[in-house]
Amino acid sequence: MARLNAGLIAGDLAPLDAPDLDRGWQRSNPGGFARLNAQTLDRFPERALDVVSRTPLHQVDLVLARADEVDPQELRPWLGGALLPAAAHVAHQLNEILIHGLDVARALDVPWHISAPSTPHRSS
Repeated sequence: MARLNAGLIAGDLAPLDAPDLDRGWQRSNPGGFARLNAQTLDRFPERALDVVSRTPLHQVDLVLARADEVDPQELRPWLGGALLPAAAHVAHQLNEILIHGLDVARALDVPWHISAPSTPHRSS
């Protein structure tokens, strides 16, 4: 997902360099995510934990670098033809890291702790 987010922040409509997947995210809707995920897993078959646990680090660096180059409010393409602010791509990437980081930690049998904020957030 980091590769997709990095590309979309940059305005690249073919960020996965796989025509079937690039068409898939453009046409996708919530009902089609399972099919798109299955196609993505087929296209990127690497499952070795030592590889898949490191690859996102490089791709997330690219997400952050691309996000630093644009106005966070600037609209960028998203799934199903929607447009989202560039900052939303970064927020989505953080969500993916939190969810799938737990998946990787479980597979490696290592702890995955996310500490609570030191001060409570209060809205004004």
